[in-house]
Amino acid sequence: MKKVKTVLFAILAAILLVVPVCANEKSISGITGAGNITVYVGRKADIGAKAPSTITYFSENDKVALVDKNGSVTGVSEGTVYIRMQSRTTTKYKGTASRILVTVRRNPQKVEASDKTVYVNETGNIGAKANSTISYSNSNTDIVYVGQNGEIKGLRPGTAVITIKAKGTKKWEPATKKIK
Repeated sequence: MKKVKTVLFAILAAILLVVPVCANEKSISGITGAGNITVYVGRKADIGAKAPSTITYFSENDKVALVDKNGSVTGVSEGTVYIRMQSRTTTKYKGTASRILVTVRRNPQKVEASDKTVYVNETGNIGAKANSTISYSNSNTDIVYVGQNGEIKGLRPGTAVITIKAKGTKKWEPATKKIK
């Protein structure tokens, strides 16, 4: 048993001589929790980055996305941009840098309208709603009149399909809905 203790002590002493202990060396401060994200124009998304020291954020293109000091990204216009992150060096940690890809998309929009029944010589309005400018087209102008503001008038008995289109903008994707 005495021989085993002597051998273990010799091995431990050899390890301590080979592996230097550096009390002044800093641990690396990795940035975690951050991954590529998608955000919509005019909306915000949190990067979710974590590090044992303060993180500073930078957008490589402020025309596509902005980022605040807390890592909240705001979409400005459609496109992609890298957001750079830098954790600070402290007395305990060595800072690191990282970046994520942010994709900014236009907001999806929906045309709100429902089928309408209009009788001959009766008038009304489609009442369509969307987030952008709306236009109308009609599959059968002999049956119903459709004005540029959604006003309708029954001309003859029958069925027509009215197509309602919401225009795409920098903020909104285009959308289409068909009603009868």
